[in-house]
Amino acid sequence: MKPYRLTAKWMLVSLMLIALCFILVPTTHAIEIVDKETVVIEAGEVIEDDLMVFANEFILNGTVKGDLILFVNTATLNGIVEGDLMGGGQEIFLNGTFADDVRLGGTVVTLGEAARIGDDLMAGGYSLESKAGSLVEGDFFLAVGQSRLAGNVAGDLWMTGGGLELLGEVAGNVQADVGAAEDAPVFSPFAFMPNAPNIPAFNWGLTVSDQAQIGGELSYTGPVAADIPAGVVFGEVTFAQAAVATPAEETTITPTQAAFNWLANLLRQLVVLLLIGVLMVWLAPRWTDKVAAYGQEKPLPSLGWGVLAIAVFVVAIVLTIVLMGLLVTAFGALTLDGLVGAVIMLGLFITFGLLLLFAFTVAYFTKIIVAVTGGRFIFNRFNSHLADSAYWSMMLGVLLIVILTAIPWIGSLIGLLVTLLGFGALWLEGRTGWQHRLAWWSEAPTAEVKVKPA
Repeated sequence: MKPYRLTAKWMLVSLMLIALCFILVPTTHAIEIVDKETVVIEAGEVIEDDLMVFANEFILNGTVKGDLILFVNTATLNGIVEGDLMGGGQEIFLNGTFADDVRLGGTVVTLGEAARIGDDLMAGGYSLESKAGSLVEGDFFLAVGQSRLAGNVAGDLWMTGGGLELLGEVAGNVQADVGAAEDAPVFSPFAFMPNAPNIPAFNWGLTVSDQAQIGGELSYTGPVAADIPAGVVFGEVTFAQAAVATPAEETTITPTQAAFNWLANLLRQLVVLLLIGVLMVWLAPRWTDKVAAYGQEKPLPSLGWGVLAIAVFVVAIVLTIVLMGLLVTAFGALTLDGLVGAVIMLGLFITFGLLLLFAFTVAYFTKIIVAVTGGRFIFNRFNSHLADSAYWSMMLGVLLIVILTAIPWIGSLIGLLVTLLGFGALWLEGRTGWQHRLAWWSEAPTAEVKVKPA
């Protein structure tokens, strides 16, 4: 089974949908948050504010005056939402009136016969169906694995995914990017997922019924041209064949080429580590010597502290993401929309910075620290005066690390030990430096204050 193709534009649409579902919060009303196993808004019940629901099952038969945000397993919406509808879940059934935009993500999304959407509909997931009688009064943006549209669309239809069955009426243009019939999965990819919804089977590729109507142009991309009935499309029909990836020809690598590739990769690693090592020793010679000394004097404690240091890095990244989500929710509930954007940008900046620092530390900094430690240890064993030079120690250590980590099987274990030892030495130096700063602050003399007698 070949995966269906997603264009860059529609990948962007999908990412925007996910972002809107999980970080967008209303800013015009106070928000009511409900977190229960089952939430039911009965017929005749009116929610005057925006509503955010966290539930396993949600049923709406009443009215929400503001926006409705859903994070649910299943949702059945038969009532009225006067604002926007946003959210995600496994199975979502819309059969009510939604006065503004709808932005949904779900495994199975269905628009019932009575569904009325007053503006644009943006949906993503695996399967989407609109029943005959449903209406989208704006544009329809769709990024799913499979879809069957028997309802009507008053604007344009933009679709990317595996399959589109068009049975209803689209007043505007249709632009689709689809796969081929043979791309369809043999069985549901969610068949073995606990509590997975029942997923219908739709045709993949582009299928246009003779009962369908397209008021504008039809432009579609796919592996093969579709059979478009005469008189269905009032505008022009344009087909662009998608490029089909052909399997690359197998190339036979001779032992000589394999040895050359191995040696070239080894030299690349050596050159990069030497350059970064020279910069570290040149820019921070005292700090590099201090960190390397911990690795030499306390190798076993450094290994243990290395595990802790990596765990702290991971926890810091997770906590940053969690804190960002909590602050976004809190500021959104308080209608502080200006702070929401600032928190998101700051949180992403910190997360990216931590990930970048972690990657550079694993790839380079730990290796340089251990290289200085190992090179100095070897020079000392031979009573060489070169042990006094951080440059020569680093160069010898880097050479040994590059060679040893290139050994099959054993090299991976050596690389792990180098990472843990380097992380631990960095942790010990940082902890000691922080303790010295605290001691200095606590021992700093306080200014004498002279008080005049009353």
